[in-house]
Amino acid sequence: GALAVAATADVSGTPVWAVAPRGTRLPQRLWEHMASLWQPSGEPWTVEMDVVPRALISHAAGPDGAGSLTSRPGLLDAECPDAPEVLRRSAL
Repeated sequence: GALAVAATADVSGTPVWAVAPRGTRLPQRLWEHMASLWQPSGEPWTVEMDVVPRALISHAAGPDGAGSLTSRPGLLDAECPDAPEVLRRSAL
């Protein structure tokens, strides 16, 4: 999957791009919560979705432009505020 390709590209010095359309960039705490709820089953090469660590991504493209994260580090910044109330469990 994408994780294996990204890791191989990173090790070989090939740029790893992320495409992040509007509405997809969450604050770190919300992302970590959402990712913790995902439980992959089966072998890593058979899952439908990979989580690629941000540290492997060298370039990004989105509504605010495209380029290297070294020269434009804000390209993957969250576009919505952190919302702690979303993380609370409720009886409703």
